[in-house]
Amino acid sequence: MSRRQSLRAWAALCGVAGLGTLLYLSVSLAVSRDPLLMPLDDTYIHFQYARQMAAGEPFSYSPGAPATSGGTSLLYPTALALGYRLGFTGWSLAYWAVTLGALAFVGSAGLVYRLGLDNPLADAETSHREIAFVIAVAFALTGPFLWAALSGMETALFLLLALLAFDAVLRARLPAAIAALAVLPLVRPEGLFLSALGSLALAARDTWPRARAEQARRLFLLSLPILAGAIQPLINFVATGSLSSSGNAAKSHLTNESVPLAERLLKTVETFGRMWLELLTGVSRDWGLFTSLVLAGVALGGLLYGVWIMRRRREGAIPALALLWLLALTGAARHGVLAVQALPGAGDGAVVPGCGVDLRGAGGSLCGARLAKLDTLDSAAGDPAACRADDRHLCP
Repeated sequence: MSRRQSLRAWAALCGVAGLGTLLYLSVSLAVSRDPLLMPLDDTYIHFQYARQMAAGEPFSYSPGAPATSGGTSLLYPTALALGYRLGFTGWSLAYWAVTLGALAFVGSAGLVYRLGLDNPLADAETSHREIAFVIAVAFALTGPFLWAALSGMETALFLLLALLAFDAVLRARLPAAIAALAVLPLVRPEGLFLSALGSLALAARDTWPRARAEQARRLFLLSLPILAGAIQPLINFVATGSLSSSGNAAKSHLTNESVPLAERLLKTVETFGRMWLELLTGVSRDWGLFTSLVLAGVALGGLLYGVWIMRRRREGAIPALALLWLLALTGAARHGVLAVQALPGAGDGAVVPGCGVDLRGAGGSLCGARLAKLDTLDSAAGDPAACRADDRHLCP
């Protein structure tokens, strides 16, 4: 494919994703007026940790409070803190978060197109380009992807890195693959599963050198993504004295010790099956239809047909890696819950009665607004006179 064709495809994808972003923001601002509100309460927990990080108190939820492990991401609050330092303070931090999500979403659409160019469903180069573009546009127009990207959460950034790592592993680009795989668990702890799988795929794909020094170097490089997964637990231990994250523990079925172990395991398996059923049908038990039944059916049919073609060509490693990639990701997320109303040690602002019911509707936006108000005013108890000088823009 020529450089000109590639640029035209990228421009078209940017246009599609950009129009979706503008439509989403227009509807959101029509509901919330000003400021721009995020649909999830978890977003404002990230905002609060980012605010404290920008103020020189990393991992503290409230000014002067001890460090906590309530944050589920290490790098995302850091990226938000950068925006805070650049001037996106107070409610305007939402615009920085949306910008990060939109850029990651556009990058993900481009990587979907790039991966689609290598699809086995057509032999002619033109057909490859057309199929890849249709797949990428379908991705960019799928509501849940766009909503997640603009929700202020780290979902789009994680998806971008997962696609980047998958593409680099498939193309055996060792430096890029190692870098992307190493960053994944720093954005979301579940990324460690993909990091381990990607390192194993790289180890099995390439011929190992005979020299022991080169073997040791290769082994060290392949172990870096897995070692990166230990960074956040070590930081938690130094900061709080515990390796575990209270945020992850609060969201996991497996750590709920008030429920018998057999029931927890059954719930985990049930959630895993439910996730795959929703992926294959496009229908959610809670949210109803979230993508076209036709699109879901075509995607599943294309996947099975592509696997059959690759098997006939004796190239089963690629679809096998793709399947294991999906299984690892959904398996890592299978024990999560949809919403958390309280994070242990996260401060009074994390408890908001009535939140977590309709997180994608206006109720979710109001919930986020209430949480943010409590978060930013917890030290001042709602009294403007009690606000610190550098925080007055957050006070009523």
